[in-house]
Amino acid sequence: MLLRNKLLSYLVIGLLSMIITGNSVSAQTDSLEEDTTVYVVVEKMPYYEAGQTAFYKIISDSITYDCFRFNKEESISSKVYIEFILTKNGDIKDIKAVHNKSVNECFTKEMETILNKCGPWIPGEQNGKKVNVLMMIPVIIEFR
Repeated sequence: MLLRNKLLSYLVIGLLSMIITGNSVSAQTDSLEEDTTVYVVVEKMPYYEAGQTAFYKIISDSITYDCFRFNKEESISSKVYIEFILTKNGDIKDIKAVHNKSVNECFTKEMETILNKCGPWIPGEQNGKKVNVLMMIPVIIEFR
């Protein structure tokens, strides 16, 4: 929890670009062959192959508001951060919503479904090698 709070306090968002202090979230290795280190900042950050605009269009076209309880006369605006690991193979894993008042498990599952259907990402690189990178993206939810 402390690590998440520290990461959030240093977060500067420019769509998918981020600046977070530190070099890695963990330095665990299951074996000498498989490096499972997850970085938060790398020399070459990962990016969505079709571009940021296409990525956010997929999210806005796919998201439903069935998971939210609100009065239909209300106007609500909320920013939710979706955190995931982009693997060195370009796959997405360990998706979770950084919770605030408007987020629930249903929304997290919905975002997992949407992100898994997005298609290929270009993995991050450190010292010329593809590496796992922790990503955090903002999703703005608006009811008007």
